[in-house]
Amino acid sequence: MTAPRTVTVPTLDHGTITIPEPAWCTGHTGHQPGYRVDITHTGPEHPFAFEDQVLLVAMLTQAPFTPTGSQETGLYVEQTGHARTLDPAGLTRLAAAFVIYATHLRTLERQLSTIKAGEAR
Repeated sequence: MTAPRTVTVPTLDHGTITIPEPAWCTGHTGHQPGYRVDITHTGPEHPFAFEDQVLLVAMLTQAPFTPTGSQETGLYVEQTGHARTLDPAGLTRLAAAFVIYATHLRTLERQLSTIKAGEAR
């Protein structure tokens, strides 16, 4: 069995702390001292682009010390401000891209479900 990963980060309010780090976290290198409540684990970014412009970004995230919201792992999804008028051909391409993105989001949902099942143990 592999030992759980940990990460040591400096904080302004609790000094240097060592906390568990999920296997999916991309790391905390270059972490500048901040408040413990602001520590967030993030996974790799999954950009969803259309014609070379990002429409959505999704990533696994967990804020273990947040006093508001959930401390559980979730999938953070951010929509960009991309907006454009499309002709029928462009709309067909956009709809096709959304079908692909829906498949990718379902894959991320299954990954998240697996992670959450492991956290519940």
